[in-house]
Amino acid sequence: MATAATPSAQSTADLEAEVVEEQRVRRLARLAANERLSLTISNALFLVAALSLYAFLPSDRTPSVLAVLLLLTAYAVAFHLDFEIGTGSAVPTQLILVPMFFVLPTGSVPLAVAGAIMLVSLFDAVRGSLHLERVFLHLGNAWHAVGPALVLGLAGEGPPELSKWPLYVAALAAQFMFDFTTAAAREWLVLGVPPKVQLKAMGIVYLIDAGLAPIGLA
Repeated sequence: MATAATPSAQSTADLEAEVVEEQRVRRLARLAANERLSLTISNALFLVAALSLYAFLPSDRTPSVLAVLLLLTAYAVAFHLDFEIGTGSAVPTQLILVPMFFVLPTGSVPLAVAGAIMLVSLFDAVRGSLHLERVFLHLGNAWHAVGPALVLGLAGEGPPELSKWPLYVAALAAQFMFDFTTAAAREWLVLGVPPKVQLKAMGIVYLIDAGLAPIGLA
């Protein structure tokens, strides 16, 4: 039986389709003035947060250069395997992010994630699938690593333990909170997308991340 969509449902679906199409087109376009402003603010705040975590969270971990390179490469590859969901996109980076927090110094993970994302973005720019100005726009995608780094860093480093599941749930919640807050703010300022529309798309992404997190922990 066919059913007619309500006007509100139609308008939301149309808005999501327009946002996705505009995002595809914008990949090859120069940054607009409002994008430059949001880029400057977001990147500056991220660097302050990431560098502060790196400087002030204590760590006794000394991973080998090979381990660091393998994690960065794996994260970069996973970040490149994205697929669209609503107005957002999902990537299997959770499988790599979780081990990062138990191998690398906790405070260094946001910077490591940012480095991997920048590597992929530069690769896309060289291939011609991303405008060079938009490479640094992707730095804001590393915000999600700040939340769990803060939670796990303040709790103290240690090996993964099943008994610490409340801590890991709190770290995952912090990841989602930092990611949604920063992403929704950018989409609202740049495209005028209401946060509730962003939440609908990102909710599915977070369900996927929540399902992948225990696999990465294992």
